[in-house]
Amino acid sequence: MNYKDYTNPETGERTINGVYVGIRHGGALRDALAPDSDGYDHLRKINRSGSMLQDSAADKNVTSNE
Repeated sequence: MNYKDYTNPETGERTINGVYVGIRHGGALRDALAPDSDGYDHLRKINRSGSMLQDSAADKNVTSNE
């Protein structure tokens, strides 16, 4: 399963293929062999396998002070 790349518009934090990569400052160094590469290609090649489980009821994680 591959995840979409996501950038939070408010904070600038990025997630590449489900992996949190933080906030990027600056740009990628130039590479004559791969001028369009941003340095995250190794993360985009990750292919996860397995099954997804359904979440439990929402009230299970709520703590109360009773």
